[in-house]
Amino acid sequence: MTQEELDKQGLFKGKSIRVCKKSIGVMLESLLPTENVIIAINCNIGSTNTPGVLTLTDKRLIFTSKVLFTVVRHDFPLKNITSLSLGSAFSNKLIIDSFSLSMTITAIDRKVAQDIINQFHSLTL
Repeated sequence: MTQEELDKQGLFKGKSIRVCKKSIGVMLESLLPTENVIIAINCNIGSTNTPGVLTLTDKRLIFTSKVLFTVVRHDFPLKNITSLSLGSAFSNKLIIDSFSLSMTITAIDRKVAQDIINQFHSLTL
């Protein structure tokens, strides 16, 4: 898959794919050959406000970021996620809990975060 295909297929739900081109590149490089992207969106991670891309695939939830020479990637296999939840009604946060790690995604569109939660539940039934 390429960035253009991601955009043309309507899988990227962020404001501009160009803004997070490098982070998307890291995500695309980390995809497994049999893995399919369901939703990708630009966001930030936790208190550091590191900008990046959150991607839900049919196998895992991935946060990737590439800013200057620093690459960050967090993988959450779907079977290891214990809960996905929205922050308070007035915050744009998605809270990911897994067996090994907890993470708060910030600056995420609330409707897309809810869509990620719904898609996650569909995949894990």
